Amino acid sequence: MTPGVGLLLTTLLAAGAAGADCLEVQVRDPAGLAVAGAAVRAGEKTARTDAAGAARLCGLASGRHRLIVEAADLASATLAADAPGSRTVVLALQTRVEPPVVVTGTPEPRQLDEVDRSITVIPVENALVPGSWLTDLLKMDASVDVRERGVDGTQADVHVRGGGFGQTLVLINGHRVSDPQSSHHDLDLPLPLEAVARMEVLRGSGSTLYGSEAVGGAVNVITRRPEAAELRVSGGLGDFGWNRESVAGAFRL
Repeated sequence: MTPGVGLLLTTLLAAGAAGADCLEVQVRDPAGLAVAGAAVRAGEKTARTDAAGAARLCGLASGRHRLIVEAADLASATLAADAPGSRTVVLALQTRVEPPVVVTGTPEPRQLDEVDRSITVIPVENALVPGSWLTDLLKMDASVDVRERGVDGTQADVHVRGGGFGQTLVLINGHRVSDPQSSHHDLDLPLPLEAVARMEVLRGSGSTLYGSEAVGGAVNVITRRPEAAELRVSGGLGDFGWNRESVAGAFRL
């Protein structure tokens, strides 16, 4: 039986033709609701559950059969069922861990584990380490050196793998925002923290895709897509006269 559990499977004997048995299978989710469209197999017999979560397998010889049940987003179940007879099995919900899709350092979006470049994805939404600005989260990467001259990333430069501030490119959704004249203060971005979903840090040369400014690496800031129309207001006070206020609105078309 697959570890973990999210299906309730009940096999019951049903009336059938002489010399053959039918298995009636009821498939339920952890909340007890019917699971429609689940594939149920025993030997060469296959059926799918209907809207009520029921399936019937007929033409089975008497005795023990290997019953397999598969449903989308749920762990598959493999168990022994006697025909005629009944069986109840509890299975776990399937846990999926998918690598993030990155758009930095590759000509087209790819899964992180398929990219042959050294890339770090720093989540901003639901970040593990709290921060008031992007520079606080960038400091989590040991290969990134952030040099601030004020609070909240004011007049901040970024260096990757020992490269100078003029050798690290800063992008927003793939569009370069680095100052073409001085390359200074590249993290003075017109984005509130609430509008950013993640940052992708490319360590090593990215000049093939982004030009000479990306000799040491690149930092790509990916903005967040709003789920619905929203308005966010935040503020904060701190020592030495520090204060921060922001208002952010978003909508979808």
